[in-house]
Amino acid sequence: MVAPGLRSGSDIRCWLSVNGLAYTFSASVLRTGVLVPDRSQDGVMLGFIDDFKRAERQAGNLLLEAIPATGGPVSLLSGDVRIVDLTPQEWTVTTASAFPLVFVEQGGLRLRIGLPEAPPMDLSARVHALSRGDGHLLYALRIEQVGDPVRYREIIDGVRRVLGI
Repeated sequence: MVAPGLRSGSDIRCWLSVNGLAYTFSASVLRTGVLVPDRSQDGVMLGFIDDFKRAERQAGNLLLEAIPATGGPVSLLSGDVRIVDLTPQEWTVTTASAFPLVFVEQGGLRLRIGLPEAPPMDLSARVHALSRGDGHLLYALRIEQVGDPVRYREIIDGVRRVLGI
């Protein structure tokens, strides 16, 4: 695994795709600076792996969308762009490398989140990190501006419960 910027002892949530199936797990970073096949020293050694499971997400009527500066809304629950993890401070999404939508690193965008039977909420975010994997791109979207933080936290908690993340 390559993840520049991680520290030993960090607890992380991982997502990986094997033969078209997505899996998630939690792990601790045992060591950083590990040599990896691309000849960089940005690899990490993971240990204490827990909660390894197939990422089967039934979203129901949830709304999670990215609204780039150009083009219409893109669902983060189905299709080529998928939510991997979300916290009140950061959302992590993945796309296939060949997907035509490219979030610009350090670029801003709007996000929309909503639970069934409640109005959606718009917020602004910035692409704060981009990691390249085998056939996938992983984006970290840092939340910058939220109109109602209390309501936002309730929505995030509800979405995480429904998605099992």
